Amino acid sequence: MDQTEFRRVITVLFANVLARVCIQFALTLFCIPYIAMGIKTFLTVDMDGFWEYWTKPKALRQMGEELTLDYYVDWNETDYPSPRRTFFSNIMRSLNFGSEEFWERFPLTFLTIILGLVIVPLIMYAVDDVFHLVADKKAKKVTGSRKSTRSSVR
Repeated sequence: MDQTEFRRVITVLFANVLARVCIQFALTLFCIPYIAMGIKTFLTVDMDGFWEYWTKPKALRQMGEELTLDYYVDWNETDYPSPRRTFFSNIMRSLNFGSEEFWERFPLTFLTIILGLVIVPLIMYAVDDVFHLVADKKAKKVTGSRKSTRSSVR
């Protein structure tokens, strides 16, 4: 391998490495967070409205009536909470760890991590495939030009 061929090889390898670094940097800092925010916004549902739509009778929804437990239960006479309700409220209290700020940021952070672990490697594999295709085309051109020069010499 002479010096000019070595320079060509190093240039191709450096371009490959530089492209990989730039693409990974751009994906990690710019694309993945915006994709995660879009997914979170798309998946965030107005749960109160959703719950009301599926649990409230259609006639009450059409009339605009509010259906609450106050309509059915006289809270002045009901002092004893049910054992089932006490049990589940204790479970919910024990599961309620972390601050409210943590739970507000957790879905976006989790999505960003998952997307970073899935999307970035897939795109990097696609970039590698592009570089392999370019290298194969150049190799075919080089071997084709060598064959043509060999045949002209004979």
